[in-house]
Amino acid sequence: MIAERLNISLSRKINSLNQSLQVATTDAEKYLKFLSVACLVKDSLEYQPSEALKTFEQLFCLATKMPQIFTLLTNKVLEIVYVSIKIGHGEEVQGIIKSYGSSAELATVCLFTDLLYFVHTGQLDKANQIINEKQIDVEVLDRFQCLYKYHKILLQQLSGSHDVSLREYKELKDEIKSSDKVIPDIIYHTVNNQYINMLYMKGYFSAALKQINKNLKNESMEILNQVELLRIKGHIYRYNFMDNESFQAYSDALQLLPDGLYQSLRGKLYNDLAELYCFTDPDKTFKCANESIKHIGENKIELGRTYAALSIASSFSENPKEAVAYAEKSILLQEGIGHPLGVFIGKISMFIADTLQKGRCPNSTLSEIIKLANELNVQYYALLPVFVLEEDKANIKMVRGKYNWIDFDSTIDNIKRCL
Repeated sequence: MIAERLNISLSRKINSLNQSLQVATTDAEKYLKFLSVACLVKDSLEYQPSEALKTFEQLFCLATKMPQIFTLLTNKVLEIVYVSIKIGHGEEVQGIIKSYGSSAELATVCLFTDLLYFVHTGQLDKANQIINEKQIDVEVLDRFQCLYKYHKILLQQLSGSHDVSLREYKELKDEIKSSDKVIPDIIYHTVNNQYINMLYMKGYFSAALKQINKNLKNESMEILNQVELLRIKGHIYRYNFMDNESFQAYSDALQLLPDGLYQSLRGKLYNDLAELYCFTDPDKTFKCANESIKHIGENKIELGRTYAALSIASSFSENPKEAVAYAEKSILLQEGIGHPLGVFIGKISMFIADTLQKGRCPNSTLSEIIKLANELNVQYYALLPVFVLEEDKANIKMVRGKYNWIDFDSTIDNIKRCL
């Protein structure tokens, strides 16, 4: 019903916009007419993305013919672009932005759209090129300068600079909170979620869970960010080998997604489930991985995760050749895009594949993996199953003391049952 009402409203709004512009006498009046339609487009994206983007294209085409109006409308345009990319309609919105006009202001909006899309789809080399060559006129972004800063930090994080990223996420979310500008809530929630994600990645499990449970009580939070919080919650329980709690968090996230929408995010959640089951239920991993591949498109970060999960599942289903082949694919993909954390996870899957094959010389020695983990200074706890497999009591003791586990003894018992 909500979608139907929004669809009717979109049709009426865009049909009446041209008529309204004929009688509007000032730029301020015209801007308010445009803004009314733009706000409805943004609100419709979560329910009727195809219709919303059709209306947006008509709106954008009209606005680019009125430079002063376009300047006033830039913030709302960028918000629509950002949400469209996040819900998996990046190619469509890219096409719209690139089709109209060639002013310097439009060029900035176009480049910023590319940056968001490249990061979202894991094309890190292209995204870094835009950042490194300083191609974007940040002043044009106005309230969305903080989103530009966020993506710079995110690229830094994906390149392996985790300690700096944790600090800078904290600084950015504090900056947004104290800003005099009216910054859309979705941006603050996105930055805050990534800060919480970094807390989890650094092993501050209880602190991250506390913030997640608090923030999930915010009923006005966007579906996208609710899902991301539930994903982080699932990750925390997964690395604590609390499979039931992890499954519940991922399932709750999937249930929030409207049918047929948010395909890339749906793919990530199936990847999460594939990783959850790779030690305990290989058949479920294979099924979830196949579902993930259907949805994630060309995202190499996610595909690398899929291959690592398939490698571990193959190891535990006594299919050593496939285990090694999947691990090799995972490592090559992640190395190719410059994602060291993905390489780390791929190497763990390779080590497990090698170790479970008696007489096979490991492709990745444990010392090499530990060296990489120390360089990343994040997710060292992912090595715990390897330490248990190797009966490495010294490292098990070290990992126990280093991180904020929910129940370490239960985690060890659960890992031993898996192995």
